[in-house]
Amino acid sequence: MQVQTNNLELELMLACARWPQRDSDRQLISDLAENVKDWRRFVLLTKHHRIVPLVSRNLQSALNTSASSRAQPAVTELKDASANMAMRSLVLLSELRRVMVALRASGIAVRVLKGFPLAQLVYGDIGLRAPGDLDVLIESSQLLPADEVIRGLGYTGLLDPRRFNRRQLAFYRTHWKDITYTDSAPSGEALWPKLLQGAAASESALLGFAQPNAVIMHSRRWYWLSAQLTSQWPMFGQPGIGGVAAGENVAATYGHGARGVLPNGMVAIADNNIGTTLGAGTEDQLFVVSTQECHLWEDPSAPVFLRCEQPSAANLGVLLVLYGYFAYSFRRYPNANSVIGGSGMISPAF
Repeated sequence: MQVQTNNLELELMLACARWPQRDSDRQLISDLAENVKDWRRFVLLTKHHRIVPLVSRNLQSALNTSASSRAQPAVTELKDASANMAMRSLVLLSELRRVMVALRASGIAVRVLKGFPLAQLVYGDIGLRAPGDLDVLIESSQLLPADEVIRGLGYTGLLDPRRFNRRQLAFYRTHWKDITYTDSAPSGEALWPKLLQGAAASESALLGFAQPNAVIMHSRRWYWLSAQLTSQWPMFGQPGIGGVAAGENVAATYGHGARGVLPNGMVAIADNNIGTTLGAGTEDQLFVVSTQECHLWEDPSAPVFLRCEQPSAANLGVLLVLYGYFAYSFRRYPNANSVIGGSGMISPAF
């Protein structure tokens, strides 16, 4: 069979991702495999798209024992990775059952979304779907008791709904997109894709009317990022010093607006009002926002200062006067801003 030669690794991955497989699919996989030269790229593509178990199963089925010596390391690597993912799926399945039993024992109605039910329905084998997180659906009215049950099982979350009243909680859920950064050994390089994930999610929600252009962080997080080194150059350059860097420190002090510029042009703003005792107790958060969607309305004459020096001023009977109101509105679009938190945001180590 004649095959395209411009991107064989991608074509092979797509052929291995088809389900269910037909004889013609297996023949195409075999033909493509004979011409693939960069098997390392094929493996990396498969892992990037998180379809290792499915690709591994179909690749082994098509090649059987005919895999070339060049292909064999890739086949073996994917097979081993698939086996590890299958074990992870079993662990998650057991954990899902534990969560479901606990919620239902507390009288909370719950449904499982996507994940295992979808894999069983589509593939007939939960092991053919790469494991990720666990998604469950509950009634919004049962959010607080469900949160209490899940925290009792040992979980922590980016958001503690007990801090909000009903209206605030509905506002948060509507307008903020939570992104979890989980890492036992946090690094700037690992955090950077999460920042871009937050920017991508925000811009998608803004429907092209605005772009995320600022990242708000605690000053400790800014200095930690400034201290990071990549394998080739510092994460941030310093004022007046040349060299290759992934961003720029504009040398602004705290309270003077932007501290630096990230590699994609988003401005880094330090704000020490951000909590540092979140999550497990030592975590802070990053906020990816569009300044075009951060609106402030204020009385142009406010605030007004009233000073009364007359000895009998208190006898007027008015001890507090409110002269103006202000209102603000972050977000007009659902999920227009993103918040990044998780175990990767623990207290920085320098």
